[in-house]
Amino acid sequence: MVLCQITCMDFYWVLQSVCCLCGLILQNTRNFTRNAKCTLIIISVTYYVYDVDKRLENMRPLDVISRRPRPLSGNIGHLKANELRSWLLYYSLPCMECILPEIYWNHFALLVEATHILLADKISKDDLSWAESCLDLFYKYFEELYAKTKCGLNVHNCSHLCQSVRNWGPLWAWSCFGFESLNGRIIKQVHGTRNACSQVFKAFSGLKTIHSMMSDGRTKEIVKEGLTSMIINKQSGGMNNWKVVNDAISLGGKSDTFIASEELKGQVQLYNISDSAEKYYKIRKNKVTYSSVEYKHATKTINYVAELSINESKLFVEIQYFLCDQGRVYLCGKEIPRKENWCMLKEWHRSKLIRVDREISTIHFIAPVEFLCDKLFYIDGNRSCVCISKVPNIVEGD
Repeated sequence: MVLCQITCMDFYWVLQSVCCLCGLILQNTRNFTRNAKCTLIIISVTYYVYDVDKRLENMRPLDVISRRPRPLSGNIGHLKANELRSWLLYYSLPCMECILPEIYWNHFALLVEATHILLADKISKDDLSWAESCLDLFYKYFEELYAKTKCGLNVHNCSHLCQSVRNWGPLWAWSCFGFESLNGRIIKQVHGTRNACSQVFKAFSGLKTIHSMMSDGRTKEIVKEGLTSMIINKQSGGMNNWKVVNDAISLGGKSDTFIASEELKGQVQLYNISDSAEKYYKIRKNKVTYSSVEYKHATKTINYVAELSINESKLFVEIQYFLCDQGRVYLCGKEIPRKENWCMLKEWHRSKLIRVDREISTIHFIAPVEFLCDKLFYIDGNRSCVCISKVPNIVEGD
């Protein structure tokens, strides 16, 4: 009630992201998986829900997504908000391709595309205009496809999301995911059943002390070194497993000595990589951890697909391994080509989910890790619809 007293805030515009990411997604998913009669056809995919579940089980999310996808059958009413978000942004379209009738699949793709844009770190006027066009079409044809009885307040509010973004910024800036993430962190501070409140208080008191010491020039470096040591130990199981190259790059998972294949000898000479180059399976660059195809310990996640910027052009790459030679770090990778019709809808000229073609064989190449731009979500649960997507933001938490 206190927030409602802020005169400059119109909560009609602020409280709509929840309706989109929870109410509308849940409603649509239930429509797809139940015997819902609509004005045109029965769109239920009840008979194929186990195929959808199988595709979901095959998904291997990024490490920034803490929850692995659960089967829809038996779980729809129990999905957390962040699971619904992941379902909307990444899993829904590949999982339901060729199962959901095309007209409904295309219609749902409008909501997926718009939400990707509205959750981004940066939104241009052109992006916002495109998202608004998608939502206008989604809203326009909803009644025709799903019947008037399905057109509730959640459906109406989605038509105002773009105006909310104009007023207040991206959806993540005023969503509840950050608070939910903090609640999860609070729970993790409790390690026993006795004096739970005291445990939480001591944990956050310690964090406050660290914050104060980091603000003090006399203790800043000591605290920084201690925290760095703790983080690396937690991630790798020991300091000896990681090699610090510079302030931005650390390497982990050291392998045997690198032996260049015939395919790579020309590029080895191009970059003047010596025979004593060391081979690694993991890298941490600017606080982002990348793994490689040859890193066999991570079987439930994929963190080896990235975007590279080379000669002002960007390409998708599947990282095979990393090399370190005389303080210089390189990656060995293979390009993942886009499909000829790479947009999710063939009529589009842009798309946040990009179709890729794994049938085309590409050669290995070597490139400096400075060319790495972003880690990408490789969505391969449905082998006939393999896609790549960026994570819109990492601010909300998971």
